[in-house]
Amino acid sequence: MAVEAQELRRIHWTDAFGFVRILQTLRPSLGVSRLLLGTICVLACWLVGWTLDRLWLAAGEGVLTQRGPLTTDAAPGLMGGGYDRTVTELDVYAHADRNELRRWKENVKRHGAASTGPFHASYAYFGDCFAAGINGVFTGRILIDPDGRDSLLGAVSRTLSGVTWLVAQRPWFTALYGLMHILLFSLFGTAICRQAAVQSALRGRVEMTTAFRFAKEKINETALVPLILIGLVTACAAVLVLLGLLGGLVSLIPVIGHLVATSAYLLALLVGIAAAALIMALILGIHLVCPSMGAEGSDWSDTLTRAIPYFLAKPWHFAFYSMTALAYGAFGFVVVRFFVIIVLKFAHKFTAVGMGWFGMLSGSDKTLGRLPTMWQLPAWSEITLLPTSGGPDWWGTFFNAAQMSAGENAGAWVLSAWVGLMVAAVGGFVVSYYFTVCTEIYLLLRRHVDGTPIEDVFYEDPELEYGAPTEEKRET
Repeated sequence: MAVEAQELRRIHWTDAFGFVRILQTLRPSLGVSRLLLGTICVLACWLVGWTLDRLWLAAGEGVLTQRGPLTTDAAPGLMGGGYDRTVTELDVYAHADRNELRRWKENVKRHGAASTGPFHASYAYFGDCFAAGINGVFTGRILIDPDGRDSLLGAVSRTLSGVTWLVAQRPWFTALYGLMHILLFSLFGTAICRQAAVQSALRGRVEMTTAFRFAKEKINETALVPLILIGLVTACAAVLVLLGLLGGLVSLIPVIGHLVATSAYLLALLVGIAAAALIMALILGIHLVCPSMGAEGSDWSDTLTRAIPYFLAKPWHFAFYSMTALAYGAFGFVVVRFFVIIVLKFAHKFTAVGMGWFGMLSGSDKTLGRLPTMWQLPAWSEITLLPTSGGPDWWGTFFNAAQMSAGENAGAWVLSAWVGLMVAAVGGFVVSYYFTVCTEIYLLLRRHVDGTPIEDVFYEDPELEYGAPTEEKRET
């Protein structure tokens, strides 16, 4: 019986190696609609944080700050010497014990305490954590470095310390901002995930308005998943407090009280196990909520029982895809950030030359040019390819003269708005890439766990709504 010879003509790399799909997410993340959705999300989060800062400062609940290196007499050696920027209570909390933190607060108050808003302090702190994580990825330092150098897990540890401080020290701010953050990311994240899912599965294109309308219909279902998990963790904490009260009452019984109370401590440990599992689901599984909603169009119960357990069913796949996405995203962020730096430097340099033709120096400050008085960028020698903690802001400074005219003040405000929009676009890329790559990871995990093809995505009419070909047109 003759055996027919078969010739391998082409390898479908995305089917053979799933991680290749992750390496195809950078370009779609830079699409206009997704980048615009991400930028609007960043600006909305900033506006919410700025508003809450005004309220907390007016109530006298600002965060203590100190200008200068982080190394102080109260907390020596924190993050090394020479870390010259505004140091906040959050910075000291993350790198010192309670006694050092108390001495630092007393020292700051003794020399005239200044304060900033919780959002501004958090933005600076978590921005440093993000920069440390990027540096850790590029330098290959994944584990916590014993010498205190930037590393990926070190950045994660510092991030968790910051979240702990916010929950413990500013609980109402954390609750309000966290709720708004969940709502905004549920809305814009689901819209981006919808676009990513349809493009990945059907090779179609979803208009931004269509994706946004889909996300708006699903926002309650999407936001309910993290809120349920947070509520369950809070309920576990309440149960532990109640058990503690009961144990305290039982321990008042003479002779046998303490024995009975400690014998029943197994109940507290069981509740702790449940709380730990919920926290792990919140930290790791939450990344798949918006992708599940965008791909399946399901309700909150289906998302909670389907998407979140995926990382438990295939933990090594999830870890490998996540590390691949992290490394590729770090590269993309550095490229996008450097591109925007070139845009700002090029525009600043030559517009400053043009404005100098009408008078080399400013009328308000004779030592600066007209444009540098309103907006000045750091020199190239002060800008690094990788983001760093401390140092000058790469987008520059505004209002650089002690005395400025009304026109210069107005111009500085306008320039800060335009430059801020460019900086927000860099953050918008991070949001766009994050939800795009999470969608690909979700589709890959779904294929591994359930055997569902990548192309199986919820839609009503792919031709009319998303521009994707129907089955009849594919066959013809």
